[in-house]
Amino acid sequence: MKKSTIWLIAGVMGFAFIGLLYLQTHYVHIILTNQEEQFRESVKRALYQVSHDLEIEETTKNINDPYLNFNKKYLRKDGKSSPKIQLGVDPIDISSGFGKNDITKTSKAIQDAFQNNYFYYQDLLDEVIQKAKKGSNKPLDERIDMKNIDDYIKTELENNNLNLPYTFSVSDHQKNIVYQSSNFHPETGKVYSQILFPQDSPNKLYVLQVIFPTQQKYM
Repeated sequence: MKKSTIWLIAGVMGFAFIGLLYLQTHYVHIILTNQEEQFRESVKRALYQVSHDLEIEETTKNINDPYLNFNKKYLRKDGKSSPKIQLGVDPIDISSGFGKNDITKTSKAIQDAFQNNYFYYQDLLDEVIQKAKKGSNKPLDERIDMKNIDDYIKTELENNNLNLPYTFSVSDHQKNIVYQSSNFHPETGKVYSQILFPQDSPNKLYVLQVIFPTQQKYM
């Protein structure tokens, strides 16, 4: 076989090898890119849900607090209930004896109570909605329990099949950290961020930041 033929075959084989190596490298890159994108989207969904859960928690508290304070009016000083039927915010006195007229009156009172309850809760919900639109002036540690954030993060990550170690922090709009978990160091990995209470004004916004130190091993 001529040397020129040998060199031609060797060149073709070398070119084919380089082509296969490029294709394999490109294929691996595509897989890693897709995995990273899926990971990012899963984290995004989880952190968005954490923010949403905290909004629900605060809204529930805003509804319950005035309701409980209102109903304290219908408790005796010794803490026991007064001799009345308590339907939400409306008490119905049942201390007198029952007769036909009493049943009719009580039935009417119950109907009135349900109607009053409806309007009371409607006004209460309207008030909560207006407060939510304006945002809260309370400091963050009075709006949420910081320790609960960790539980929310863990739960929502698990719901998105992300079971790996993480650290997190919460900072204000000036990037001052107001709370952080142990071993939180931004330089240890990619930072994933989520705004908390996005309805608040820009100068009151807080940002949740989460880092996964072992993300590369997970990928």
